[in-house]
Amino acid sequence: MALTQHNYSLALHELRKVLWINPTNLLALFDMGCTYLEMAKFTKEKAQRDRLLVLSSDSFERVTDLSEDFILPYFKLGKIALIQGDNDAAIRAYSRGLEIEPENATMTFNLARVYDQLNDREKAIKGYQRTIELNPKFSYAYNNLALIYEDLKKPEDAEKQYVQALIQDPHYNLARLNYINLVINQGKYTQARQLLKVAQFQEKDNSWVYYYWGTLEMRLGHFASAVSAYNQSIQLDGDNAQAYYFMALAYSQLNASDEALQASLHYLQIEPNGTHSEEMKQLASASHLSHVSTLQKTSSDQGKIK
Repeated sequence: MALTQHNYSLALHELRKVLWINPTNLLALFDMGCTYLEMAKFTKEKAQRDRLLVLSSDSFERVTDLSEDFILPYFKLGKIALIQGDNDAAIRAYSRGLEIEPENATMTFNLARVYDQLNDREKAIKGYQRTIELNPKFSYAYNNLALIYEDLKKPEDAEKQYVQALIQDPHYNLARLNYINLVINQGKYTQARQLLKVAQFQEKDNSWVYYYWGTLEMRLGHFASAVSAYNQSIQLDGDNAQAYYFMALAYSQLNASDEALQASLHYLQIEPNGTHSEEMKQLASASHLSHVSTLQKTSSDQGKIK
């Protein structure tokens, strides 16, 4: 009860009492590991977090030592390994879990995700396909598989997977937004608009919905509408550097040098060494010169009137 209520001090106190009486109590050991793991998630100090992760891992390892058939600790050990940046340990944990329960779709998916992060596409694809085979309703697997197919320049295969993800879960807006990005890149603007309307209906406060609205309007050459959409995206997420980047480009197309300058500077503030930083520096410089030139011309015209 204390653990579910996030009262970790009380949880540890109660669990230690149980383990003092019975040091091999599997449930208490597992809950002890879960408590340390949850504490680590909310600890900002790295040294303290690392110590808690080790304590958590030790508890779960103790469970696996006492019971070879208890699969849940391997989920946790895999997660801890990923937090620690140890992909090999995560693979070992998930693989061991699958030895116990080969038809566990969630464990299969987790292992596929590790291979995906390692850019081992062959194993990732096989893992996601196996996940779907075990559980055809596993919408996340379809989405992740689609993203790989996009990277492999297989848009038709990607589209099929996004469609399946949304069939399994019509409210899975992340898959819908990824799908929108795909069809925009394919030039299917009518389809993109239809999908965006659904995405906006489901999540009016999702900044990425408006970001993709902006992307669509940019592709259509509707730069003022694009600026409006990017503004809405930024209002919901002020750290969206990509929105500032494209907003700067849109303003530039509208010959709004002052606004383009401000948008490019916002991008550089968020991502000073980002993918588009050099382009934004050049745009900021050009916009600044244009702005200065306009001011000088205005001053000169005023002088002639006098």
